[in-house]
Amino acid sequence: MLWQDIGIDMDKLGDNATPEAKESAVSSNSISYIAFARHEDNLWVKFILNKKIDKTFGISLYLLGFSKKRDFSSMPKIRITLGTFGVKIRDKNKKFVVEGFQMAYRNRSIVLKIPLKSLGEPDHIFTSSHVAGFPYEATAWRILELQ
Repeated sequence: MLWQDIGIDMDKLGDNATPEAKESAVSSNSISYIAFARHEDNLWVKFILNKKIDKTFGISLYLLGFSKKRDFSSMPKIRITLGTFGVKIRDKNKKFVVEGFQMAYRNRSIVLKIPLKSLGEPDHIFTSSHVAGFPYEATAWRILELQ
C-alpha cells in the first residue's frame, strides 16, 4: 500500500495566527501529518498526533465523494468525528452506519479504513480535517484522485 503524506507546517497557520494560537494547536493534540492510501476497495487514512490522546482530543474528517457517473448532490458527504468517547459518523448531518469501517489506535497513530462504497464509489474525494483547538482557517481542502 502506497501512502501519500501531507505534512502540517505550523508556520503556515496564517498571517494573522498569534504565537498563542500556534502553541494552542500544538498542545491540543494537533496532527503532525495525515496520510491517505487506496488499497483494494478501501480508503485508508492515517493521522500521526503530536502527543497521545487526552480529554481535549478531537478530530473531524470530512470526505465528499465525486463521481462522473452521479450527480454530486446525491453523493454521500461524510463527517467522521473522533474523540475520547469514540467515533461518530454522519452523512449530511444524519447518523450514518458504514459497514466495514475500522479504526486502530496505537501510541500516537490513528488509522481508519473506510470502504469506498460508503462514499458512493467516487472517482475523486474532497477532504479536509479539523483538530480541536486548531484554527479552521489553517485547514485546507484537498482533492484525492482515485485510480
